[in-house]
Amino acid sequence: MRTRWVIFLCLLSIAAAEAPLIYFAYQGEDVQPWITWGLVWYMVALECVVFGALAILFKVL
Repeated sequence: MRTRWVIFLCLLSIAAAEAPLIYFAYQGEDVQPWITWGLVWYMVALECVVFGALAILFKVL
């Protein structure tokens, strides 16, 4: 049961991190390219960390 909550919270944190980029995309804002790429790389790094932690968690459990 605890593992399901960890997965849920990790996926929720990814969704929260992606929220600014999704907001800008749907609002049609003219965002500077470096901000957009910064958010993309931030999301990639966050997902790598989260899924790496999940992989370690599943090996331990």
